[in-house]
Amino acid sequence: ERCRENKRQLERELLNGPAALHDEGAGPQGKQQQAEALALQRRAEAEAAELREKLRWYAESQQEMEEDRREVERLDEELRGLRGENRELRQRPSAKEANRRVVELRKQVEELSECLRKRHPDSLLSLLK
Repeated sequence: ERCRENKRQLERELLNGPAALHDEGAGPQGKQQQAEALALQRRAEAEAAELREKLRWYAESQQEMEEDRREVERLDEELRGLRGENRELRQRPSAKEANRRVVELRKQVEELSECLRKRHPDSLLSLLK
């Protein structure tokens, strides 16, 4: 008899859904089971909400990490460009070095001209000076 009643109750639950648990004639055991079922349902809903929140946080974190990765790549490219520019600028002589080199070269030209005048005293260059 009890098995048949449980079978009918399960069939009603299947057909009508969880609303069949609110049966007034269920007795103290039925009410306890109903309370347990509601508590389990609330716990499951809370857990599902918590998991949804974790999933949302994870998706946002992944998106932020992707943005950060793109920013790092952009900055890395900019850094490579600036290093190349720095290397080029270091290879160029400064104004002070350029002036010193000009003075050295003029002095060398004068010395070579003097050597030519000494070797060929009758040349046009030595006659002009």
